[in-house]
Amino acid sequence: KEQMLAMVVITADPKIILSRRLKDAGYRPDRQRDLNFLIREQDMEIELAVAQAKELDIAIYLLENGDIEESTAPERLLTFCIDRGAISS
Repeated sequence: KEQMLAMVVITADPKIILSRRLKDAGYRPDRQRDLNFLIREQDMEIELAVAQAKELDIAIYLLENGDIEESTAPERLLTFCIDRGAISS
């Protein structure tokens, strides 16, 4: 815990996830492409992360990984870490 800054969950609108997975279907046939499954899966991941963050008594942040025009989730995660002094720029 002493080395953990926060719990971060990268999320996206399930319809965007589905769209990305449909594009990847040719070379990633193992991935689920059912919208209801994706909604439940993401909800479960958030619920588990919230519980873990609570258990560790650390903050939790949800980073939206939306459309390409936006900054990407990894870019925003890097900014998050720099802003909190976890890494130097």
